[in-house]
Formats: sequence, C-alpha cells, structure tokens
Amino acid sequence: GPVAGADLAADELARRYATGATRSLAEVELRVGGLGGVRDYAALLQYLEGLSLVRDVQVREFAGDAVRLGIAARGDRELLARIFALDGRLRPAAAVEGATAGTTTVDFVWQAP
Repeated sequence: GPVAGADLAADELARRYATGATRSLAEVELRVGGLGGVRDYAALLQYLEGLSLVRDVQVREFAGDAVRLGIAARGDRELLARIFALDGRLRPAAAVEGATAGTTTVDFVWQAP
C-alpha cells in the first residue's frame, strides 16, 4: 500500500543522502504539536521508531497538545523533514494554520492517518 511505498522512498532517500554525516548518529530535537491524546502520542512514537533513519526516541517534555522529543537519527533535521514530507503524517508547522501549542511553537504538526 501507500505506507510501504513511502517507507521504500524514505529508505531510498536515506541512501541517496547518506554522506559520512548521516552514517553517524545525530541528536535532533523536535517539537510536535497537534496531538489529540494518548492514541496520537502512541502513533507518533510508533511512526518515528519505525523510520529506518531513527535509532532512538526520547520524550523530553509534554506541553498541552505538543511534545518535545530528542531523536537519535542517522541524518539531520533537513533529512528527517524530507522523509516526513513523503507520507505527510508530520507536516511542517509553518504549513499548518495556527500551529502553536500554548506558548510553545512547534516544528511539526501530527496529522493522524
């Protein structure tokens, strides 16, 4: 289905951009908003942990409908953003109307499938 297609595309993207930098782990901090409850948190973590680039996800802080995550990934924020854009579940906050969570500005907004 489309999800498997997105995974293949993400793997291909990861290979294409796999420079020396992406082969080592980088710590990327992301703030994700649009989480409507426990189910969304669980789906978000499951999604991130399922990405081939992602090695580890640590939840740093909850704030309203947002969460701050520390992600150990083989790649940088830009590469992660490209992969998120492939299947559209994490949309850049800039592209989403009113994407703030209380006083915290978020980087991405979760769009539950």
